[in-house]
Amino acid sequence: MKEKQLNLFYPQWQGAGAEKELLTGALEIKDKYLTAFNFIEVPVSDDDISPIENNILGYEQILGQLKKAKSIVSAESPDCIFTVGGGCDVEIIPVSYLNHILDGNLTVLWLDAHGDLNVPELSPSKCFHGMPLRTLLGDGNQEIINTLFSRLSTDQLILAGQRDLDEPEKNFIDEKKIEVISIDEINSSIDHVVNAIKAKQSENLYIHLDLDILDLNEFPHVMVPAPNGLKMEVLLDLLRLLDDQFNLVGLSLLEYTSSGEEENKVITEVIKLGVDLHGEQESVQRIHNIQGIPAIIYGAPSDKLYLYVHGKSGYKEEAESFAAIAGRAGFQVLSFDLPEHGERSEEKDMFNPWTVVLELRKIITFVKERWEQISIRANSIGAYFVLLALAEEPIERCLFVSPILDMEALIFKMMQRSEVTEEQLEKERVISTNIGETLSWDYLSYVRNHPILKWEAQTSILYGSEDHMTEQSTIDSFAAQYQCNLTIMNGGEHWFHTLEQFKFLENWEASSVASHL
Repeated sequence: MKEKQLNLFYPQWQGAGAEKELLTGALEIKDKYLTAFNFIEVPVSDDDISPIENNILGYEQILGQLKKAKSIVSAESPDCIFTVGGGCDVEIIPVSYLNHILDGNLTVLWLDAHGDLNVPELSPSKCFHGMPLRTLLGDGNQEIINTLFSRLSTDQLILAGQRDLDEPEKNFIDEKKIEVISIDEINSSIDHVVNAIKAKQSENLYIHLDLDILDLNEFPHVMVPAPNGLKMEVLLDLLRLLDDQFNLVGLSLLEYTSSGEEENKVITEVIKLGVDLHGEQESVQRIHNIQGIPAIIYGAPSDKLYLYVHGKSGYKEEAESFAAIAGRAGFQVLSFDLPEHGERSEEKDMFNPWTVVLELRKIITFVKERWEQISIRANSIGAYFVLLALAEEPIERCLFVSPILDMEALIFKMMQRSEVTEEQLEKERVISTNIGETLSWDYLSYVRNHPILKWEAQTSILYGSEDHMTEQSTIDSFAAQYQCNLTIMNGGEHWFHTLEQFKFLENWEASSVASHL
């Protein structure tokens, strides 16, 4: 059963060359079609493309972005993925991940005018969007191959619609006897595709969709057009039929270059299918701001709410996995971007306790007007801000993950590592350190003048034994003083980031929420 879906917005453009048409197209899709849905975005550079390296144009940027995408997918640990790009090269992360978790029990249908089967040394263009399928098979640049979760075999592939192949691609297809279904066959009957998938006898299907499979006369808005494509209605009929007959675990929407149209039927219908791969799209209400603070509310209407407060480097969308757990127990979840995070990343000098405390009090006022039962789920420094701001509020239950409970001790630890004395900090007021942190006398003074002296909410804490931000003695002391339920993961770190740690976290969240009922 598919329980958790990841909607991934991955506007990687460098795989198509120096022009940024794919970035423009992806951003148009985001602005016109995706605002009603919850997507996690892979950050991509908009700097000029990096030079050819290892026979790949834009290699440095592409490799870095693939690593970011892999980290996001690992963190989310979904059962199914809908990816909006960007170029075809974004596929190597979602496809290899799904193939990994399904132990190879996956058929990949590659709907594309091109084969995407080049290797760097034989590629005429050196553009990586012509190489992803070959990369997924384990051929190509080794550093990029190392980002894969798993490799495909040629037996898992069905090519459909290819009509613009380079000679090395043709030779590879012939050598490996990869099945190719022509445009004429599909236009004559979509059963050709259905029967080919059934013959693979796997239980799961991934559909790669490059929009250049379409008839240019009907849909010209693609990066590498090829004549004699598939009719739009035939494509949509095919997608609906495949969704009906097979366990569709992944779908992509790629290579769009912008049309300026108010709405395009193909894009609308593909997104409608893609956001509901698990068959029951989560109810997500987007609130543009709560007094200027970007926020999301997850879940069907309820009188019970968890307020989700992320930590440093977090963002409001990271609450999605917790929202799925809480939603099954009848809770809504409200998550918002802290200053200098998420949609507010351009802000400066605002990620400090005096600013965040005021914002949390705005948020809690909004919440109290709309929900009867209010609980908290907070990470790291987010938990510290909650303790500062909400000690007097009617909080039903609190779930803290890797909470910062002694901020003064943490600041002094950073000062010692950076060889900064208290006298020096008082004199200079602000010091940038060699560990990537900025020390502030005003921050330290605020922390000292606002100690944590009261906390009455029923609280559960998850702490990793290898957490180097907060000493276990501090956690133990807080838990004893405020009668908290403490769980310690042996080998866990401050940021739960491995698949094992994420699974432990999800199980803890599920049991904690269940015990709340």
